[in-house]
Amino acid sequence: VADLGRRAEDIAARRVDPSEDNMLKVSTDGRKAALDLRLVDPGHVADSGSKLEVAADRIAAIHHANADRRYTDPATGEPHPTPGALQIVFCDLSTPSERWNAYDELRGLLVDRGVPSDGIRFIHDAKNDRDKGRLFAAARSGHVAVLVGSTQKMGVGTNVQARAVALHHLDCPWRPADLEQRDGRIMRQGNQNSQIEIIRYAVERSFDGYSWQTVERKGRFIEQVMRGRLDVREIE
Repeated sequence: VADLGRRAEDIAARRVDPSEDNMLKVSTDGRKAALDLRLVDPGHVADSGSKLEVAADRIAAIHHANADRRYTDPATGEPHPTPGALQIVFCDLSTPSERWNAYDELRGLLVDRGVPSDGIRFIHDAKNDRDKGRLFAAARSGHVAVLVGSTQKMGVGTNVQARAVALHHLDCPWRPADLEQRDGRIMRQGNQNSQIEIIRYAVERSFDGYSWQTVERKGRFIEQVMRGRLDVREIE
């Protein structure tokens, strides 16, 4: 974080060419470091209690607590023979296309904690709409325990809420609308769980605080505009 501050000061003072470093690069590196330092320093040794480990502990605990929960088959109205709840994990950074990535690391951590490997699926495995349809059907029928994806690939049209018991935000999107889209995957009609959890992970003294505060500030501004009060002459 100190290095990010130094870079930002150099950029503001025009001591560095914009093609070499700029605030977008600083923000991207800050977001990556908050998720896992190995994304900006490949030689970094993972710390115990990192964000991915904390998330894996929480996801695995919820999985085991709901492994025997029974649900109704929406098509027949009868009890479905396959037990188990679904958890949804959002992560826009470090997707499976990269060499070392947060997706594969999280899956490995979950397997170590007793979550079946074949029950952990990535939205990126679905290459087309037909694949997505099969994946979503598997999630609704209890054959997927953890579904991991990005806001772009797992936003509108992701109909998997029937068994969704928890949703995890590993990183923060840039726009309030993106956050609403994420939460909308679990806060939907047709969810058979009377109680759900929405969990946001933030690393202390990292770029996470800036990211979440930025989304909050944008959301408050948009709300003021959309309210449309005629007695207000200024919008913060």
